[in-house]
Amino acid sequence: MLLNALEKAERIKSDSFVTWNGAEAIIWKIENEDYSIDSISKIKEYPKELNINERDDLADPSKYRRNEPLLKERLNQILHDLEQLYLDGELKQAINVTGNFVEAVKAAAEIILPQFKNEIVRLKGANATFRRDFNQWKIYESSTLKILKSSSRRPENVIEEEV
Repeated sequence: MLLNALEKAERIKSDSFVTWNGAEAIIWKIENEDYSIDSISKIKEYPKELNINERDDLADPSKYRRNEPLLKERLNQILHDLEQLYLDGELKQAINVTGNFVEAVKAAAEIILPQFKNEIVRLKGANATFRRDFNQWKIYESSTLKILKSSSRRPENVIEEEV
């Protein structure tokens, strides 16, 4: 498939091409006008479609219909990326908003949680109303606290003020 696509790209003097077998897709860049396997590199590799594992998943009409939405979605992704490549000469990597957000929350938690814990410990010793409310919270959350203490192979030391 790769050699066939490279040959077609050479015929139209393209500097890139796509290989896609239904399950996996790659956008390739041709580094020079040599049009050989040694002169290509991957610009973008799309994740494998987990529901497409064999030729029959596309050849059988009922299986194809089941996979058609995935194929259309992937085709739209590829066409969008090819447009960006054509217009800008490069593909900009997507921003990992979810991963960045999760990491930011984790970093903030490492700073904020010890401060909360210290304040809770201080208030428990200085404020009878807070201490009563905290003890009431422990009763309500006793099941959760037990699960947290026993949720791994070894018993965890769960500090209620941190929870």
